[in-house]
Amino acid sequence: MHIATFLEAVSEFSGGAHTFEADVLEGVRHVAVQGKHRFTLCVPFGRGAVVRKWVPDVVGVAELPEVRRPAPERRSLKNRVFARLGLSRPVAASSNGRTVGDVFRECKIDFAWMTYPHAPVVDIPYLATIWDLQHRLQPVFPEVTTSGWTWEQREQHYSRYIPRSTAIITGTEEGKSEIALFYRVPSERIAVIPLPTPKFPAEVPATREQCIEHLKERYQLPPSYLLYPAQFWPHKNHVGAILTLAELRNRHAVDCPLVCVGADQGNLDFVKEEAARRGVADLLHFCGYIPRVDLGCLYRAAEALLFPSFFGPDNLPPLEAFSLGCPVIAANVPGAAEQLGDAALLVNPTDPQEMAAAVLKLRHDPEMKKTLIA
Repeated sequence: MHIATFLEAVSEFSGGAHTFEADVLEGVRHVAVQGKHRFTLCVPFGRGAVVRKWVPDVVGVAELPEVRRPAPERRSLKNRVFARLGLSRPVAASSNGRTVGDVFRECKIDFAWMTYPHAPVVDIPYLATIWDLQHRLQPVFPEVTTSGWTWEQREQHYSRYIPRSTAIITGTEEGKSEIALFYRVPSERIAVIPLPTPKFPAEVPATREQCIEHLKERYQLPPSYLLYPAQFWPHKNHVGAILTLAELRNRHAVDCPLVCVGADQGNLDFVKEEAARRGVADLLHFCGYIPRVDLGCLYRAAEALLFPSFFGPDNLPPLEAFSLGCPVIAANVPGAAEQLGDAALLVNPTDPQEMAAAVLKLRHDPEMKKTLIA
């Protein structure tokens, strides 16, 4: 079978999307070398050379047509109405009329695997990958309602993309039930494949002491800290982490620094203002985007991962922490217990007292910490 695997070819700045694509590429490399199936990676226009260096010669690379959208005043009335309603055609055509379907015919593709949620709807059998449907569950957050990919755009896309798919993969049984509930997909067409534990570069030192030494040369960090790697979206609940630090300081006389890693998506200034208002600004350390080797060192040297994100049903940072021996305190959102089992302390992300108690439990019970790591 000749399989087209759709990738966004996103950079490391894209956080979890990049980590997921790296795992997909690793899997494609492994299967392609065995020769059971042929693979062609379909990537955005102009990104072919970037992806080619990561795959062996037995894997093909095809660039999708470059879609040039006309300025609003030059669009036809029909196109303006479609845009206003958040609608899109199944397969977009480029400025010269070439479509994704043309790519399929030229490469003789039999089946497509869409690895990202806003992949196009195509006219051959395809496998959809669904990370989450939080716009249905938590539309209060602007990042799934009004900013970027709006609620209407998500819903219009998913209502065609999900039912039209030949099969769907998602990471948890919770995710499977949400897909079946919201889009009336028969459960036998939905496969649960848990997210893999992400790999880190071999350059990440093997011991905590070596990682601390590596970080000293690059960052001004406290000797002991909690880690929260997440882009600054409201749903990531950095404010919950701040309230936890304030609870530890004010009620328990414990100062617990927090190292934050991730790009600003519009919420960073608010987070800093809230930290100052709560009297814990001195405990926060913002590193922005950092290389993956450095992130691995931060995990390995951290006291624990504090992960209070409101979104699920599964997440990558706790798995990254698992791979590097970092204890995990994670939000008990639907799907978390299924994904993390008894290897993490699950807490209510709206309850700073409960999150603070989990931090103190790890500090005061070294045997529990060792058990979680094991």
